[in-house]
Amino acid sequence: INAEYMGTVFNRIIEFNSFTMKVLVIGANGYIGNAVAVAFRNAGHHVYGLVRTQAAADELVKNEIIPVIGAATDPSTYQKYLDESSVVVDSVGAFFDNPDPATGCRIILNAVAQSSQKLKQSKRYVYTSGCLAYGDYKGAVVYESDELKGSNKWRINFEQEVTNNQQVEGIVVRPGWVYGGTFGHYLDSWMQANKDGDIEVHGNPDKYWGWIHVSDLAAAYVRLCEGGSHLAHNAYNVVDNSRITVSQAKEGLARAAGVKGKVVNLPANTDPFSQLCEQSTIPSSEKLHRLTGWSPKFGPLRDYLTTHAFVIQAKVASKH
Repeated sequence: INAEYMGTVFNRIIEFNSFTMKVLVIGANGYIGNAVAVAFRNAGHHVYGLVRTQAAADELVKNEIIPVIGAATDPSTYQKYLDESSVVVDSVGAFFDNPDPATGCRIILNAVAQSSQKLKQSKRYVYTSGCLAYGDYKGAVVYESDELKGSNKWRINFEQEVTNNQQVEGIVVRPGWVYGGTFGHYLDSWMQANKDGDIEVHGNPDKYWGWIHVSDLAAAYVRLCEGGSHLAHNAYNVVDNSRITVSQAKEGLARAAGVKGKVVNLPANTDPFSQLCEQSTIPSSEKLHRLTGWSPKFGPLRDYLTTHAFVIQAKVASKH
């Protein structure tokens, strides 16, 4: 009987037998972090949320998340809650105030490893990476076994540190572009750019990106942490079944918002992040589905554009 089969059996068992974990979410007031914290709490788990301000802490209480005010890069500010937790989720993923953006994440990982060693308990550490790590595959489907060719080498190197660490049960989550709720990576900025005149598409209009609704992403974190130890020391793509080019997504969102201008193709912006986003890659979540039973409930993105346009317009109107 192999580990994959036993993993499937285990995941079926937990559907019928409740158990409670203590979970610490680093960056629990962020777009991804808050959704993850709420998903764990809704699954019945005891959740601590690390935030930096009292205002953010007050928001967490509304969803029965216990706030911890501290700094992610100073474990002494949350050591008590780290020691109590069997799962630690790093939803920040990068600290760009340092020449090596992984430095802050490494501090968190080392703190989790030291706590595991001290308590003789192998804690599960989940690092939030991203599918940009794959680099450009010219529109091909990619799997976790494929080479990471992205230019953000610091992230790729840190992923390896997480999965190779033997003191923790390290898991790397690679989301696609996240959308849903009252926010969406890129979708919001597209809405603002499209409100007047033409629909501008920068760079290769036919590039493909992976997409994932924030609620589906959060559900994946819960699945990966409720499952057995066979899931550890691995990376997982988390995307839905969208097969839509960036140009189609941008035009679809604009039309849903009532923009009637023409589509104008422009050169890609020259800043490093825009160049990184020029890659065309379709990640697959087959591994996550096979090992945990996870499947997206939202999407594909094409079917969500009208809803998102309405939500963003309502958010903007409420500010006036």
